[in-house]
Amino acid sequence: KLTVDTILELPYDKLSVKFPGYKSVAIKHSDLKQRLSSPEWEHYLKARKGIYVITDCATGKLYIGSAYGKNGIYGRWTTYANSGYDKNELENGEFPNKKLQELVSKETIKYIEDNFQYTLLETFTDEISDEEIIQREQWWKERLLTINFGYNAN
Repeated sequence: KLTVDTILELPYDKLSVKFPGYKSVAIKHSDLKQRLSSPEWEHYLKARKGIYVITDCATGKLYIGSAYGKNGIYGRWTTYANSGYDKNELENGEFPNKKLQELVSKETIKYIEDNFQYTLLETFTDEISDEEIIQREQWWKERLLTINFGYNAN
């Protein structure tokens, strides 16, 4: 027997979820779309560029990425929420996140939804150049060995 305690004003996925601060962002993929639909999360994530790590909680493999486009972190993570990797980003004619593309092709997006977590490592304001962010992204890849043992291909 269930007892109704509260009737929500909005559907669960439309409720505003308080943004915990940049240093506390760690989101399971299953919660990512809900967080990104929150106006508060959208505001804060659009306001910053950054370096993030995607963790495959089933294998421990990591993917280091950077966000420095017009919509900051929000723009990058919206892409991941919808398809698991960025289908539009090309680098030298290839996908820079081709290992994520291969994983989605092999295991389907359901694997990503069940196993991935997104965590911010560093955030930046507009005062830092895109080139500096890319350098920091590479620094993290080298330190965490994500090209040899994770999902980074470059």
